[in-house]
Amino acid sequence: MFFHKLLPLSLFVLAACESRQPATQTTATATPDTLAYAMRTYEARSKACAQPDSLCAVASFEYPEFTGDAFRALNDSLRADVITMAEPEGEEALRAKTLEDAAQNFTADYDRYVSEASDSLPVAETWRLEIRTQVLRQTPRLVCLAHAWYLNSGGAHPNSATRFVNHDRATGRRLTLDALFKPGYEKTLNALAEKHFRQVEKLKFDESLKGKYFFENDRFALNDNFTLTPTSLKFLYNPYEIKSYAQGITVVEIPLSELEGLINEQRTINNGIH
Repeated sequence: MFFHKLLPLSLFVLAACESRQPATQTTATATPDTLAYAMRTYEARSKACAQPDSLCAVASFEYPEFTGDAFRALNDSLRADVITMAEPEGEEALRAKTLEDAAQNFTADYDRYVSEASDSLPVAETWRLEIRTQVLRQTPRLVCLAHAWYLNSGGAHPNSATRFVNHDRATGRRLTLDALFKPGYEKTLNALAEKHFRQVEKLKFDESLKGKYFFENDRFALNDNFTLTPTSLKFLYNPYEIKSYAQGITVVEIPLSELEGLINEQRTINNGIH
């Protein structure tokens, strides 16, 4: 869940490139356990950015680009995720189709805002939009990413969020909970997660959630913001999702040992996660 004051986001002019080489590779014909990638960094500035220290709007973006035509689908899927984070609202036909367009939308919104409100602004404002994508983990079948989003667009305080995304490295498709688990898993998984949530929050097993969290009907519910660690299935709730901004994020981890009976045989722990 992301909270934008307006549409915005990213991209910009290639500013840096850091290559990451595979850590291991078996043979020339085998698929490497770790893919090589380069970090691409872009930045766009509004018209008001006449000097490096000018009060203006800056959109910056960093993401991994995996090496080789075989991973074009993965790269395309990754960039599409970032564009969605940049402009999660608005009519589909009017939303940015490229990262460059998203960045221009953000900086143009700032220039328009300053122009229209110049007489009423008590002080000049600085806007900033950032998305930083990190490769958390790679397996022979999956690439686990974290998109860190930050937005300061003149509100009471900046907003930030982290979005986990797990891709099938061959097809580029996003791994969903429905693909990971056997049909009918939802109730059992939710119960396991609630047990660990209550441990993290130091709640009794039957203690009411009413008035403490933002869950619908005051009942615990999982979101779809998850990643796979070597030992757990990890969920993250961002600020405002189930708690106030001041209370920050909430992390719930379920040990993989508790999930073995739920894992889809098509994508077992040994073949799909590790």
